[in-house]
Amino acid sequence: MKPRRNAYCLYLAVAGVVLNVATAWSMGEPAPCALKPGMYDNRVRLEHEYARVWERNGHTIGPNTKKLRELRRELDRGYLAFMESVATLQDQNDKASVTSCCATAKNDPVASLFCPLLSYLAANRTNHAAFVASLPRSGRRLEAFWRLDEILGVDGELPALPSVSTHGEGLIDRFVDELYHLVAGGDRSAADKYLALYAAADGEAAGKMRDQLERLFEEHSDIVLRNWSTFRRYRVRLASISEGLSPKRSEEIRQKLLQHCNRSDRACKEILEVLR
Repeated sequence: MKPRRNAYCLYLAVAGVVLNVATAWSMGEPAPCALKPGMYDNRVRLEHEYARVWERNGHTIGPNTKKLRELRRELDRGYLAFMESVATLQDQNDKASVTSCCATAKNDPVASLFCPLLSYLAANRTNHAAFVASLPRSGRRLEAFWRLDEILGVDGELPALPSVSTHGEGLIDRFVDELYHLVAGGDRSAADKYLALYAAADGEAAGKMRDQLERLFEEHSDIVLRNWSTFRRYRVRLASISEGLSPKRSEEIRQKLLQHCNRSDRACKEILEVLR
């Protein structure tokens, strides 16, 4: 099959999904539960096809790339409508509708991230084990995690989500901040998930997490020491913490660590090596 025909067939297939979602809303189906099977897979295919056509066209935007981009945006608007609706229902304390909507979409990689965050915040952060367990380590859900802000900001600015985030605040930042709070409180499982995310992070997210880890090593060195068996697995990535530190700053953090351990201890020695 020729490349143009491949793109056209993909366009028709995904357009059908988008049309089905839009039709469901127009016919009165509750918008919160309107996520259709295959939405995320179609979004990934559109991304890949867009990149391929963009490359083939010499990095210029033509009719095909515009169509592919708009189809992806329509899928993202479907996700945004889901998140806004479910967050509003939670804000109205309509727990039955929230549970129903999230159960309907439980196999979707995006919804399966958003719903546990919403539940965690609504429960005043008491069900932290379920929240931590819901976070990804690899695979499609990890890919979906790093796409959350692109989806949320499909039409430009990041909108506020009731009970979840303020205007301009990304979902990735909210996840990272909530997870860091648990790490700083000594939660070993949260530390493992946080470090797994940090190992896969780049750009602004990586910078934010590096700054948080610097603060963790300085202000909660006892927790780092106590959970070093978890942190140890990410030593190579953790070495990035010291990259932006001045020798003076690095030594200050090292001295705070030495208040809790002896240089001859294995864990202490390994942490000091990370901070050198």
